[in-house]
Amino acid sequence: IPPESAPITGFRIAIASIALMCLADAASAQTRPGLPLVQQAITDTARARVDYAFQIEHVFGGESFRALFAPGGQPRVRLIAPASRDGLSEQLRTDFDYIAQHTEGVPWCANEMLAHIRDVRLVREDAAVAVYSFQPTAQSVTGEQTRQVVNRLRGEITIDKARRDVTHLRLFAPRPFRPYPIARVDVYTITTACALAPNGRYYVSEQTRQVRSNAFGRSFNIDVVRRNRVLASPQ
Repeated sequence: IPPESAPITGFRIAIASIALMCLADAASAQTRPGLPLVQQAITDTARARVDYAFQIEHVFGGESFRALFAPGGQPRVRLIAPASRDGLSEQLRTDFDYIAQHTEGVPWCANEMLAHIRDVRLVREDAAVAVYSFQPTAQSVTGEQTRQVVNRLRGEITIDKARRDVTHLRLFAPRPFRPYPIARVDVYTITTACALAPNGRYYVSEQTRQVRSNAFGRSFNIDVVRRNRVLASPQ
């Protein structure tokens, strides 16, 4: 999944930047030959891709902005609310600039980067969906800090059998860990929910990140939400 946020400005604990750089991580894995349903989802999504315009809502620490991505726009990402960057806090300005620079189109749930996950195992299935667990790797995530802790993380992916597409992704730390001697991460969860675009393929409709950590004897809570809404007509 595409980058969703920039590193946090100032000192809000080094691990915070890990959380913000990892958002693309969970929804941006591909598959090995052992997971043909995911591989088919990636192939089908690539064939069906459309350059839709879409709206972005980004929420961090109780503050938010809304923006519009238009493939043919100049610029392609335009702030809607507030009307200008002057109305954003320093952190949200950083986040908006990062999103504007790195967003290249609709974030599809069956993203090509899923090719590098490993240890894919069927967890459960029924007539409608199949759920797999997996181990993310340094090649399946973005950001140097995330790569340094990727072995601490696990993932789950849900496949819609009828549509042969990805409907849900989760990246999480199954237990507390220390990315640095001074920092302890108790909760690290990134959840990606998907919705159908007009072309019948699933895109990232909402991504939430929650981090609960401690450093230098202080507790730090990070809650980030990004919502996307595909517009009906391509631009």
